[in-house]
Amino acid sequence: MLAQPLRILAILGALTIAIAISSADEISVGQQAPPLGEATFVKGGEPLALDAGTVSVVELWATWCGPCRTSIPHLTQLQKQHGDDVQIIGITREDVDTITPFVEEMGDEMDYFVASAPEGYDIYAQGVRGIPFAYIIDGSGTVVWKGHPMGMDDPLAQIIAGTFDGEREGAISQAREALEATFQSNDLEAIAAANEALLSLNPTDSMGIGVGIRLAEINEDRAAFRALFQRTPDEELTAGQAGELLSAMLSHENPTWIEPARVSALATITVEGEAASTGGLLAAARAHHFLGNLEKALSLAEQASEANEPGAQEMHTWLSEITALHQ
Repeated sequence: MLAQPLRILAILGALTIAIAISSADEISVGQQAPPLGEATFVKGGEPLALDAGTVSVVELWATWCGPCRTSIPHLTQLQKQHGDDVQIIGITREDVDTITPFVEEMGDEMDYFVASAPEGYDIYAQGVRGIPFAYIIDGSGTVVWKGHPMGMDDPLAQIIAGTFDGEREGAISQAREALEATFQSNDLEAIAAANEALLSLNPTDSMGIGVGIRLAEINEDRAAFRALFQRTPDEELTAGQAGELLSAMLSHENPTWIEPARVSALATITVEGEAASTGGLLAAARAHHFLGNLEKALSLAEQASEANEPGAQEMHTWLSEITALHQ
C-alpha cells in the first residue's frame, strides 16, 4: 500500500501542476459560463463575448507551469485547424509585466488570445486541482466540456460540428470529478474502481488513461498497462483518439511494456483519411521511430513540417539526425 496521499496525486503529475483553489463555486458542465472580468489581452486583440455565437475555449495557464508549455503549441494547432469557428482564450492570474516576455518568447507557438485576468482566473479555477485546464463553451455561453486541453480535440470538433452528446459528456464529467475525489486517499481499490467507472464511459479519456498507467506501474502490472490501449475496437477509434493513445503509450519509460503490434495499429489509424492532422502525423512519426522504421518516421515528420506548425520542424530535424546516425 502507499504511504501517503501525495503518491496518488503524482498520478497526474506529468500532465498538470497542482493548484489549491476552493471548490465552493466550481463551474459545472451545463451552467452558463461566467464572464472573464477585467482582462488585459497581450495577444490576439479582444475576443468576442462568450455568448456571442462562437464556440470558445477558456484555458487556465501560468508561465511557471511546465505542462502548460506542452499544451500551448497544441492549443495553437487547434486554433489554426478550426479558424473562425472557435476562439481560444488563455487566461492567467499573473500580471502583464510577467506574461508579456513569456508570450513574446513563445512567438508563433502561442497564437491565440492571451490575457492577464486575475479575477476571471480565480473564478474559473474554482475546484480545479491542476493546470493546464480548459473549458469549452458553446455559442450560447453554456459550458459543455471541461478537462485537460490535450484531451479536447474530438469534443471540440464535435461541438463545432453540432454532433456533441452533452448528456454523455455530463456523465463523463461527473465520473472524472468522482475519480479526482479519491486522490486524497490511500485506497487503491477505490481509485481503481472510480477509474474503471470513468473508462467504461469513455475508454480513451486522457485522465482515465493517465491514472490507469500509474496504477499499472504501482502494481507492476504490464498486462493492465497494455489492456488500457485495447479497450476500444479499432473501427470505433477516431484518428484523434488513436493519436492520444499513442502519445500516452510511447511516453512510458519502460519500452518492454509497450506492445509493438498495438503501436503499429494505432499509428495506422492516426493518419487515416485524406487530411491527417499535424499532431497525428507527429504521433505516427514517433510510433515508427519506436518500431525502428526510421525512413517511414522521417517521411511522416516531413509531411508534418510542411504545415509549418509548432513542433513539426523540430521533430523533422531530430528524426533526420537520428536517421543519419543509422546510415
